[in-house]
Amino acid sequence: PCSLLHEVHIITVNSIIMARFSIIALALLPVAAMAFCLTATTKTFGTSSTALAARNRCTNILDSPGGQARVLPSWATRKPVVQEYVEKEEEPVDVEEEKIDEDDGKGVIISNINYDGKVKRTESDEYVEITNESKADVDISGYYVVDVNHPGTHKESEGATFKFPTSAVLKAGQSVKVYTNEIHEESGGYSFGIGKAIWNNRIGKGVLKDGAGKVISELEYEFKPVEVNDSKDDENVEEEEAVVEEEEEVVEVDETEVEEEVEDEEVEIEADNGKGIIISNINYNGDVKGTESDEYVEITNDTSSDIDISGYSVVDLSHPGSPQESYGETFTFPPTTTVLKAGQSVRVYTNEIHEES
Repeated sequence: PCSLLHEVHIITVNSIIMARFSIIALALLPVAAMAFCLTATTKTFGTSSTALAARNRCTNILDSPGGQARVLPSWATRKPVVQEYVEKEEEPVDVEEEKIDEDDGKGVIISNINYDGKVKRTESDEYVEITNESKADVDISGYYVVDVNHPGTHKESEGATFKFPTSAVLKAGQSVKVYTNEIHEESGGYSFGIGKAIWNNRIGKGVLKDGAGKVISELEYEFKPVEVNDSKDDENVEEEEAVVEEEEEVVEVDETEVEEEVEDEEVEIEADNGKGIIISNINYNGDVKGTESDEYVEITNDTSSDIDISGYSVVDLSHPGSPQESYGETFTFPPTTTVLKAGQSVRVYTNEIHEES
């Protein structure tokens, strides 16, 4: 009995010891599992085989822009490990400022049209000036300039056109000039390449359009003659009258001599009237698009007798009364065949033939 009791005691003691070790092992097992899952989850954002294995063991939950990261053993019922996170938001872009810069970049205008060139006949030095008034460079590739004839009337039509080449950029504050038929590298080097005048010297309009045909800028012009200062003319007249009065007081003139001089002058005037060949009209604004070939100058015999005008010449005078005054186109009536009858008128057209005139 004593031997049997000893064995039972040993078994009981061993059982108790094993039970205690089992309880300790079971208590430590979840901690070890947790540590393993945390290590594995850190690798799930890679592409290794360990990461694939860890995905089979754990569940990963992420949300945006903020939330929690949770690591849960698939078999565990314990409280999960929680790590909070917040996604950093991007700073908003000031859209209005960008739009203002874009709008400023659209400030391309026609700033000037030199419609009356100094070069004889062709006026190749005419030009239209384009300016970028914005604070940013502007790509004007495909933009084109158009000469508009008879603006604001039923005859309005587009004439010569120049298109800016690809990669043409107008820098902030820069100006370029498009000449009729000259190249000036210092102002862009652009030219219509047309061998005759483009811009009407009396009235016209230039239009700048983008590649899609949208009007970007317009500029109308009109020739206005120089106004005479009437006040100065009145002063000059008064001074001349005062001088005449002084001369009349100082000089005694024989009335008979004056009467004889007046009679002589009247005879000369009648003789001058006998030469009455005059330019009665100039149609300087033709209706034919581009060439205005229907322009004409009209010559009239204002006398009561026929006059031979063989060898007479009609001359176009440019810039009259200015330092640039010069002779332009000339037409000469043929010799021995041209007689202008009393009261008759003839017309010399720019580039048309009208037998009736």
